[in-house]
Amino acid sequence: MAGGTKVKVVGSNFSSNGNITCRFGENTVPAKRLSSSEVECISPPAAQAGEVELTVQLFTGLDSAAVPFLYYNDPEVQKVDPPCGPTYGYTQLAVTGLNFVDLGRDEAMCAFRNGKDSKALSHTGHSVIMTNATIISQTLIICDTPSLLNKQGYAVDAEGAWVEVTVSLDGGNHMSNSSARFDYYADPVIKSVDPPLGPIKGGTLVTLNGTGFEAKAACKSVVRLGVLEVTPSSITNNTLQFRAPESPIPGTTVVSVSHNSQQFTK
Repeated sequence: MAGGTKVKVVGSNFSSNGNITCRFGENTVPAKRLSSSEVECISPPAAQAGEVELTVQLFTGLDSAAVPFLYYNDPEVQKVDPPCGPTYGYTQLAVTGLNFVDLGRDEAMCAFRNGKDSKALSHTGHSVIMTNATIISQTLIICDTPSLLNKQGYAVDAEGAWVEVTVSLDGGNHMSNSSARFDYYADPVIKSVDPPLGPIKGGTLVTLNGTGFEAKAACKSVVRLGVLEVTPSSITNNTLQFRAPESPIPGTTVVSVSHNSQQFTK
């Protein structure tokens, strides 16, 4: 609704003669002729959301056929879930907010920019990274976080790294004014499991030895044993303890850890 969108109108017989303009409903703005089939103009502000008729005028009284142009309310970001993820990226974010309007294929995007005092994106050479997004509803968008790893596979300036998450509905031309915070952490490493076995009735106190268990940016630490999940009872940087859950059958299972309940150690 604020206007300022660069609009390219495609048609035919756009003459180089005359005073070419675009008209959005009742508002007329100057236009730039790019070719006989393309005209470019900047949308003016609108009083309310909704469709208006867009026409191109070469001379007074000589208007093109009208096409619809949609004005929409600015999108608003309220929160992201999960609010944290590993430095290698690809955390699937559920972005909750308002006014998420689907404008077509590849138009919806999430934007990630360095948070205050954070150098999360320093290795990329860009202040903002865009990823494609899917609009589920007017209040929910799904997108993936970018990786912080450099070409050598290391995260640069990962300590305390976080980004502001905003959304765009028009391919990155306009971003939401509101944002949500997303924190990065280094994935933990499991080196040993002690004890490595226990009864199927559960209850065994298990200690994982390794590194990176006590991540400051962790938002929901979970231990997974096959398909069973439990919450840790004690965490230090080098150890993590939990009570083994009851298992329906005996056998060997894989133990993994996640700091966001979505992405687990491999």
